[in-house]
Amino acid sequence: MPATLSTIEEALKIDYLPEVQEQVNNGSNYFIKKLKDKAEKIDGDGKNFYIAHHFGRNSGVGAGTEMGDLPSAGQQGYKGSSGNVAYVHGRLQVSNATIQASKRDETSYIRALTSEVKGLTTDLQNYMRRVSLGDGSGKLAAFPAQSASTTLNVDDVRLFFVGQVIDIYTLPNTAAATGRTITSVDYDAKTITISGAAVATTAGQIAVSTGAFNLEPMGLAGIISKTKALQTLDPATYTWWQSTVMANGGTGRAVSDTLIRSLLDRLDIVSGKKVEWLACSHGVRAAYEASLTSMKRFVNPMELEGGYKAIEFDGMPLIVDRYMPAKRIWAGNWDDLGLYYTSQLAFMDEDGSMFSRVPNKAAYEATAFCYETMVCHNRRSFGELGDLNEPTGY
Repeated sequence: MPATLSTIEEALKIDYLPEVQEQVNNGSNYFIKKLKDKAEKIDGDGKNFYIAHHFGRNSGVGAGTEMGDLPSAGQQGYKGSSGNVAYVHGRLQVSNATIQASKRDETSYIRALTSEVKGLTTDLQNYMRRVSLGDGSGKLAAFPAQSASTTLNVDDVRLFFVGQVIDIYTLPNTAAATGRTITSVDYDAKTITISGAAVATTAGQIAVSTGAFNLEPMGLAGIISKTKALQTLDPATYTWWQSTVMANGGTGRAVSDTLIRSLLDRLDIVSGKKVEWLACSHGVRAAYEASLTSMKRFVNPMELEGGYKAIEFDGMPLIVDRYMPAKRIWAGNWDDLGLYYTSQLAFMDEDGSMFSRVPNKAAYEATAFCYETMVCHNRRSFGELGDLNEPTGY
């Protein structure tokens, strides 16, 4: 049967969309899988959410004398937080030449469409994986102070790829350079090369995906930050809305069972919640494994749902992810994390067709979208163990 835009649309919806949804929801990383399993649709106006947080106890409980005054009446303390979903889109194109050729050979459009869908799926997986561990700002890395050049040092090159388009921002919100394409990534030198004119950077400037500054879904880095405002609540004002960050003043230290245990105990003390998972980078995992080897201890990998694996620490998984920030371990539980959405992954077709013409090109495009964000119910349940040494090469 000859292929037309209608038959391609049908194939995208029926044959490909379920597979894309399954691979993005369950194959991005373990955090996405766990949160997608309990994702909640937002009611109300379709984009805002509101969460009531219990932070204060009733002070009207206490001991006294037989005929003394009763304790002054108190009440529980509550404070609400709110926020919006983030708007995530992914686009694919089918050339008119492919459509015309497919009128003679149906397999030609199947090959072309399969390639585009696989590429889009991989890109969505990587995007969701990255933002699940980000802070919502779109930050990819930070720059040191350096003279004008197109080859720039960054503190972490792992989140860059050739062909990526970035903006450079001076915090809190000033664009220093926009729309620069990454032409080279040097993992050994920890440099990126960008298109366009040379750029001088100042310490603390950041690279973000172009056009996405402060627009990405919230992730664990934002939730575990001790200083970042989250869901309209500033932890400097509401100290009960602070996560636990146990650093070492910028001085590196060896990871150990004792250090990890200190983080778990601190979270138990400040929140009363038991830690259910730990997360770290490849470098921290390597350092921890080396410490186990030095003590002639070996830990078998934990088998997690969805085919994921982790190192075991006291019955909990130590989850490793390529997008996890370096030199730290995060800890938390599942009950106090959520995923709110207004629209799950789908293709835009509200105007009756999934495809629209690409301006000035002999091609048609379709747009996948999902509108969602990670949310936190109790920020004190999450913590970070920072300033951990990583072996050379990481």
